[in-house]
Amino acid sequence: MTSRPWRAVAGVTLAAVFLASYFAFAAAIGFGGPPASWAAYGEAPVGPPVEQPICFWTDLAFVAAGVAALRRLDRTEAPGSRAVAFGFLLVWMGPASMFEHGTLRTTWGWFDATSIHWFSTFVAGWLLVRAVPRCRALLGPCLVAVWVAIGAWTWRVEASREPVSLACLSLVAVSLPAAATAGVRLAPRTWTWIAGAAVAFAAGMVFLVAGARGGAAAPWGHGAWHVCCAAATYCVFRLLEEPIPD
Repeated sequence: MTSRPWRAVAGVTLAAVFLASYFAFAAAIGFGGPPASWAAYGEAPVGPPVEQPICFWTDLAFVAAGVAALRRLDRTEAPGSRAVAFGFLLVWMGPASMFEHGTLRTTWGWFDATSIHWFSTFVAGWLLVRAVPRCRALLGPCLVAVWVAIGAWTWRVEASREPVSLACLSLVAVSLPAAATAGVRLAPRTWTWIAGAAVAFAAGMVFLVAGARGGAAAPWGHGAWHVCCAAATYCVFRLLEEPIPD
């Protein structure tokens, strides 16, 4: 068993590279594309390089969740490759959302939506592999095909991003308890982690709605949503982290 934190360090480095690239890009040529509405987020734009500072910096919660997952895997003997990939995916969800809140441009908002689609379909695919092991070899190619198809659609049709994101999150909400009920192999304390994810996500929804309604606390509503969702994604990681043969 190793305690060297190379995966966690790699996660922090990845996030730092994305963040540095963001500010370098903003300073060099700025961000183009049609402007996005900010009203649903509750935080009025303050101008470049970071239009919505609260929403932007609270996205670091996803980076923290991913790094915590990767650090846990650093302490695990022979962690599964899917668990490692999932940890890096959680790290990526932070910068992906930062692109939207930092720029408030629909072009860059595509990355935020895409990270949700990747997370949700990865979870669904991972559960399918647990339930039907003979599908293991098909998981990677199928995920890539699904990601390309959804990504192309949501890139061309900006209005499709929100409903597709809601459908993907609903897939996770249904598939996790269904898998646990069906006896699919998950981590110990399965229902504890499912409950933790559900409570965190429900709390996030409360903050999300409060932020969208306006008022003094509105600028913090969407930021609190980010923190709660990051906590929920870590709970999902703990559900699925147990190594299985690749």
